Amino acid sequence: MRRTFLYNFIFLLYLEVVFHIACFREFSVIGGIFLFFVSLIFSILLTFLSSITKKEKLNNIIMKFLWIFLIIIFIAELVYYQIYESFFSINGLFFASAIKGGFDKVLLTIWHNIIPILLFIVPVVISFIKLPKNNPRFNKNDGLVMLGIAMLSLSYITFNVRYMDRNSSYSFYNLLFRVNMPDMTVKKFGLMASSSISIERKIFGFKAVTEESEDILTNTPTSLSNKVKVSYNVDENIE
Repeated sequence: MRRTFLYNFIFLLYLEVVFHIACFREFSVIGGIFLFFVSLIFSILLTFLSSITKKEKLNNIIMKFLWIFLIIIFIAELVYYQIYESFFSINGLFFASAIKGGFDKVLLTIWHNIIPILLFIVPVVISFIKLPKNNPRFNKNDGLVMLGIAMLSLSYITFNVRYMDRNSSYSFYNLLFRVNMPDMTVKKFGLMASSSISIERKIFGFKAVTEESEDILTNTPTSLSNKVKVSYNVDENIE
């Protein structure tokens, strides 16, 4: 199972890095570290889903299916972003919303992004050539390793959300709890985490926090109105 986890982790981190560079044309070290820990969390989930049965062959089929499914999502999001400069983040019916812009436009966008799309497909090709044995046996050591990785990753992610760049309008905290900016959420959290946030908001609802001016609410004069003397044009002949 540990080897399966390693392959899933490399697979997810690889997808996130290729996707990030293809969409945003940049990649920072800090962003890469955050994606590293996010990928660890989702790798644990993917490992459990692909080791759910006691039959190794069936587990390998499940693993390949999950990989292909995720690759389709990444490709669809990439093409959608190149057309609309936004992400549907699992809110729409996958690629249906992009097709409304014209199937020819979709094909042309795919052609212009053929290199990252082919890079997305590489892991699946490798999996059909050489996929690690997906041992369904689970022992305490595996559980402790997964638990330790999960706790370490969640600790790092929590620290970033709570303390990193809190004054920024697009900090981790604001993007998670206060504002709805799918583009910035994908850029800072990665596609997997952003899609999870989008699904959670779709199920439970989300209301963005808007900041209003205290002067408007209290109808109190501002410093500007105190300093500037306002004169009015008054006609004494009019009652």
